[in-house]
Amino acid sequence: MAQAITLSAPDPQLPFTIFADASGIGAGCALAQLQPGEDAYKFLHMASTKFTQVQRRWDTTDREV
Repeated sequence: MAQAITLSAPDPQLPFTIFADASGIGAGCALAQLQPGEDAYKFLHMASTKFTQVQRRWDTTDREV
């Protein structure tokens, strides 16, 4: 990441977007909202995890669930 991300408070009137991705060693996700009239998402929450040896053998699709 090129810069620090500031987390924002959610607006319950706007739709939520979930971004998720996995690699061979872990997975990460972010919950965000696109504000009206803006072209950048505001991030509400982020999470990540490192996979166990068993999880590393899972198919990529299964790692992202």
